[in-house]
Amino acid sequence: MRQYAVALKNMAKGLRINKYSYLDMGFLSKAFGYRVSPWGLIPIDNLDGIFEAFNEGALYEYGFAQCLPYINIIVSSYYKFLVNFSTVWTIDEESETLVKTMFVLPFNPEYPEWKVIDFGETIYLHNGYDMYKYDGTDMVSCNTDLQGIICSGSCQALGRVILGGFSNDAYLTDVTKPVSFLDEGCLWWSSIGGKDFVSQVTSSGAEVEEGMLSQEMGFLKCNILGSIIDIRELDPATVVVYGTNGIAYYRQITEPVVTLSESVISKIGVKNRTCIGGYRANQLFISKSNEIYLIGYDDFGNITSSKIGGQEYIEEMGDDIKITYNEEEGDFYIASNQYTLVLNKEGLTQFDKVVHGVVPLKGRLVPLLTKTNKIGDQS
Repeated sequence: MRQYAVALKNMAKGLRINKYSYLDMGFLSKAFGYRVSPWGLIPIDNLDGIFEAFNEGALYEYGFAQCLPYINIIVSSYYKFLVNFSTVWTIDEESETLVKTMFVLPFNPEYPEWKVIDFGETIYLHNGYDMYKYDGTDMVSCNTDLQGIICSGSCQALGRVILGGFSNDAYLTDVTKPVSFLDEGCLWWSSIGGKDFVSQVTSSGAEVEEGMLSQEMGFLKCNILGSIIDIRELDPATVVVYGTNGIAYYRQITEPVVTLSESVISKIGVKNRTCIGGYRANQLFISKSNEIYLIGYDDFGNITSSKIGGQEYIEEMGDDIKITYNEEEGDFYIASNQYTLVLNKEGLTQFDKVVHGVVPLKGRLVPLLTKTNKIGDQS
């Protein structure tokens, strides 16, 4: 059998992106504890300086369930929360401690991640099934006010609130009833500033009707996406919409009326709603075939989808996956209860802890780490 003697310093590419990438090409089958740099593999040291309040021992004392998908990080312009199952904790940045609140958010393993619609001191939390309003005093369910709405995706972009993936046509007031396609493949955008969104979730439909009649808000059927799973801002003028059958980006046009233009990025569907992550021009998703894809701009300024690979690692990680982007380091953390993949522009490696996300504290992004259920042999 043919063999190779390869120095570690020459393994500049990290993990192989598919099973046909061999050692003599500069790839490894395992690479725990390293990240890829332009100079080769270097030890991961940016995940070690965690604040005392959030180390594994402290989380155990707080009673946190330390595996995915039970820990959730919620950050808005005014608030920072950790949610464990249904219990909400505030993060005290000055004392670097967690303070348990009396608030409870429903835990749904199919919809474990809460996103924020941020109106300053008032925020709306949405997990793809439930929606809650928090104003600094009370945490209140909006599901009754929303007349039974279940929408899968939400985002603040283009100066508006954008929702998508509706489970029924009972969302808005009677003025919208002629819009018969309000379904899992439909987007709804509010007027500038989102006042009609706020009106709807507070059971006052006057501004919704006004917005419809003035054409400041509206709807769009996304024919190629299947069921909409998530919506994310790419840049101030662009949103990316992820669906079960494909991915597209949308931009606002104002003539002859306000609507959204649609451009297809990929006809590859997303594995599930937890397999999407990233921020602005650095976004990542995992396809139904367990391949990693990046979404961003190419050298000519075009919005594209680029295949990374990594199928063999995603398959062994299971279905509980959490994706986080650390913009300070330029790293994606693709976490499971087995281990975390670390992806940057240089390559892919592994880390033997679960990265639940990053918490902005005292001017830096602090990774929230816990132990894995299973740690592979380190190489």
